[in-house]
Amino acid sequence: MKDVVLKTPYNKDFVISGSEKDKSIIGAIESNKGYYEQNNMELLKKIIKPDAVCLDIGANIGVISLCLGYLASYGKVFAFEPSYHNFTFLVRNIIQNEVSNIMPLNYGLLDKECNIDFSYVEEVAGCSFIADTGIKEGVSEKIKCISLDAWDNAVGIDHIDFIKMDVEGSEIKALAGSMKTLKKFKPDLLIEFNPIPMKRFFNERPSQLFDILQKIYDRIYLISDRENELIIIDDFNHLENMLKKGKGWEDLFCTSNTKTLL
Repeated sequence: MKDVVLKTPYNKDFVISGSEKDKSIIGAIESNKGYYEQNNMELLKKIIKPDAVCLDIGANIGVISLCLGYLASYGKVFAFEPSYHNFTFLVRNIIQNEVSNIMPLNYGLLDKECNIDFSYVEEVAGCSFIADTGIKEGVSEKIKCISLDAWDNAVGIDHIDFIKMDVEGSEIKALAGSMKTLKKFKPDLLIEFNPIPMKRFFNERPSQLFDILQKIYDRIYLISDRENELIIIDDFNHLENMLKKGKGWEDLFCTSNTKTLL
């Protein structure tokens, strides 16, 4: 285990515990002198209200969950993480940072309730995955998955304001099980758009995911770490060109609220 200090734009530091072998989160925070996904953090500062109800889908060890819990100080954060290894660190990080409004949930979100194999890769714990194609790497775990719609029906949340989704290629299935909830609450969505795991783990076309997002949301922005701004995406060809210019994957911010960024 290794501890690092996460710095944020909110004048708040967190102690983050994770695998000492992990390069994707623990290593990334170290190499960036304490910072992590700075543009996303700045966006959260602008859009998360103190009474917001937030979902962190693919919470991993809890970096974004902790930030959401701090910003939504009078609200609630539901942090979904299916991996036993990551979930253990998620719970530890919530407790040691004394953030009391985060509820950790040891589930994955797909389009149905099921038990499925999950690959936990310690060196890149942030990139652990489910695969329909049968690919396995690292340690194989059996995890429980549910749909967001079924969870919402069972729990009876009265509003959801924001969702972060980072699920390493299973976005299409996760969204398929979330459609009723998304249409009912119209939450803002921060989602990773990475064609490589979509193709490798699910044999799905990235354009399918973009089409789904366009049907749900009025505006889709790319969170640019090059221009340090939000770039509105007109169509999939535009997004594809932006992916080619960059690192091959990007984070998207999707909203139907005209006042979100004002």
